[in-house]
Amino acid sequence: MWLSNYLKILVVILVCGLSGVVQAEPLVGLKASAGEWANTDFSKLAWQPIQLPFKQPLNFQSPTIDLAAQVAGQIATIAVPADQGNLSIKVSSALDDHHLYAMNVLVLNQQKVPERYYPFRLFHYKKAVFLKEDRVEGEFNLAPSPGQKFIYLLVFTTRHDLKGQTVLTDPAKVFAAGTNSVQPNIPDPVASHGPSGLVTISITSHQNNVIGNQPVSAALPTKVSSQTQQYFDHAVAKAVAKGNINQALDLINEAERLGIHSSRKIFIKALKAEQSQ
Repeated sequence: MWLSNYLKILVVILVCGLSGVVQAEPLVGLKASAGEWANTDFSKLAWQPIQLPFKQPLNFQSPTIDLAAQVAGQIATIAVPADQGNLSIKVSSALDDHHLYAMNVLVLNQQKVPERYYPFRLFHYKKAVFLKEDRVEGEFNLAPSPGQKFIYLLVFTTRHDLKGQTVLTDPAKVFAAGTNSVQPNIPDPVASHGPSGLVTISITSHQNNVIGNQPVSAALPTKVSSQTQQYFDHAVAKAVAKGNINQALDLINEAERLGIHSSRKIFIKALKAEQSQ
């Protein structure tokens, strides 16, 4: 029987609604303080141009110029196309050998003038789920002004953040919550913050979405056909039967983006059926 103990735990986590496929509300950033960056010549940084859609781990390097006094550790710099509509950006810092990179994100316009700032305190801790490590992540939306070809993202950490820690959740407590068991009286592990880390950024463009300081309102159909719902439900069940859990989770994510919520129940039912065999 291919359904091992860690899949049994996954069933419990999904029943509790902790699978991670439900998208969080976008972060609302702060207006960047030009004074803090007054002496920084951002044009001297090497900006990595990307193509959209983009999803990759960031390449961290030591800064080649003097940045603001609060910046510490390594940084990542990318140049994002700004002429392809509004942007949805997700940044995720994964646990790496008991360390996390406490990322801050500074958004600069085409003239490399800071405009928006997303400090580490705005990002949210996410418990480890299935194949995903403990992580800190968040999503935000940007609407580049017309006429810009690129905007720029500077990812960095600060002296203050390096002194901090992130409290994780022990897996035994997650399992106990899912099974309505007594919480074990054990301390939660703690991740220290490091000067570099495993940070992945995902960026997509939305030509027709209206994004200001409000969450994205995607142009999805108001009613999904029964044939579409049946397709996703069948595809999820088929993926589970083949042992392809990653594919099933991707299908659930896409289905819920379309407003189909039955596929999650189908997934849990199929996993339990495999468990009973």
